[in-house]
Amino acid sequence: GRLKAGVLVLCRFVVLEGEAKTKFETLTIDLVGQYTTPADKSEEAVSRLKGKASKTWPLVSHYIVICMQPKSSEKSGKKNPEWEEIAAVSCAVQNLALMATAQGLAGYWSSWQAAARDAPEMAAFLGIDPTQGDKCLGVYSLGLSDRLAGYK
Repeated sequence: GRLKAGVLVLCRFVVLEGEAKTKFETLTIDLVGQYTTPADKSEEAVSRLKGKASKTWPLVSHYIVICMQPKSSEKSGKKNPEWEEIAAVSCAVQNLALMATAQGLAGYWSSWQAAARDAPEMAAFLGIDPTQGDKCLGVYSLGLSDRLAGYK
């Protein structure tokens, strides 16, 4: 048989801007407060995130939430090993980073806040289903940088 590109679509990018971006940030802070233990660590984490929300998060124009949605092969019904699927999604994110840089944009891949990233409420917000093996692998933060012009 022939190898067909694009038979299995493993990644789902959820692009957030404007109001959706703000909801995502608020949800992150709320979930970190809810799921981080002990309580003193929770308060410290929430305080740190509120600082980011007022200083660095406004510099981000878009969040691209990186999700993995493993699928079974239509022919065999088998799933690939998880490491292969994570590697495939990582390649897609590398391509995203290369294209962003080529367009003069700055960005980075963050694992995000685990307490928020792995919460069922976040999965619902992102439209993924952890019971089917779907996972959020982090967030690519995208924006403009004055420093990039100096590298060309």
